[in-house]
Amino acid sequence: MESINTPAHNERGPAFSRDGRYLYLSSDRPGGEGGYDLYVARWSGEDWVEVASLGPAVNGAADEGGPAVSADGDRLYFSS
Repeated sequence: MESINTPAHNERGPAFSRDGRYLYLSSDRPGGEGGYDLYVARWSGEDWVEVASLGPAVNGAADEGGPAVSADGDRLYFSS
């Protein structure tokens, strides 16, 4: 199983999608838009895969954090 956490960087504020197939988190890993950015990992049924930035439409120069998924699963709330 590939670790979502990285030893050289910080991850915080994990939040699962309603169906448990997606994990949203804030991380300061390199390649982001700002200090802390939001990322998503997908559960394949066996492992967490495709840890990817949510990109510049969500992430900006400020820190993004505290992801929370709405009860109906249609919205992602976060601070910036």
